[in-house]
Amino acid sequence: MKTPSDEWKKTYAQMYPRTAEMRAGVAKFAEANYKRKVTNEQFSKQDKEFQQACSNAGLAPSARQASKYRNKKGKAFNEGR
Repeated sequence: MKTPSDEWKKTYAQMYPRTAEMRAGVAKFAEANYKRKVTNEQFSKQDKEFQQACSNAGLAPSARQASKYRNKKGKAFNEGR
């Protein structure tokens, strides 16, 4: 015996055949972008411009200063550039 939910699933699948495939693609894209994000700790160690701004402002390059610098705030951004 068919239930209303079975009929609905069949109808939905006919109307939107690629929905599950698209969701999987979006999830894969989001995961790939998530893995490419640079943390503030990594940024503070790798970015030469930031390190130069910190030395000009008389600060030690740290994750906290990197966060402020990336948000266009703080002493390194205002005075060190």
